[in-house]
Amino acid sequence: MKTSYVIIGFVSTALLQLTMSARIIWKQERVLVTGTAYKFKTAPIDPVDPFRGNYITLRFDENTFFIKNHKYKRGDKVRLSLKQDSEGFAMVTAIGKEDQPVTHDYIWATVSYVTEDFIRYDIPFNRFYMEEGKAKEAEIAYRDTHRLCPLEEVYALVYVREETAVLKDVYIKDIPIKEYVLQERASRIK
Repeated sequence: MKTSYVIIGFVSTALLQLTMSARIIWKQERVLVTGTAYKFKTAPIDPVDPFRGNYITLRFDENTFFIKNHKYKRGDKVRLSLKQDSEGFAMVTAIGKEDQPVTHDYIWATVSYVTEDFIRYDIPFNRFYMEEGKAKEAEIAYRDTHRLCPLEEVYALVYVREETAVLKDVYIKDIPIKEYVLQERASRIK
């Protein structure tokens, strides 16, 4: 009798874990399929997280909003309303808190610096994980690209739906960074 309770408890726990995992995956995939794609201009760096592996840290050009007479302080969670500029890059059109109405796609950010005239914020999708060994090559490829070409050539493609944002890929010269690294590797071998 006790064994059947243990089995039922185990199966229930396993099903709950699978359901929660599937729900998270489904939500992310739904954003990729039905969300709006935004390109964020970036400047990657290559650190290593001993628990999660190699990744590129993304710093975004779009990280400041000019506003006067505001009541924001460091650490506040803010909602950034997004719009695409003429080149398809993301631009923040408004900044607000939860109690304000939403009319556009938006993402959440954290206020990192405040002055009388502007607010600087941190965007949450600031890490792009890569296979071991490719992150260092990606950093080198970025530096070479940045030195020879304008910063607009490197961007993160992020899909946004409602308040969920999913970082799909990082691009150099409109080529996904993983493919770009492979192309650079192949050109060095020749």
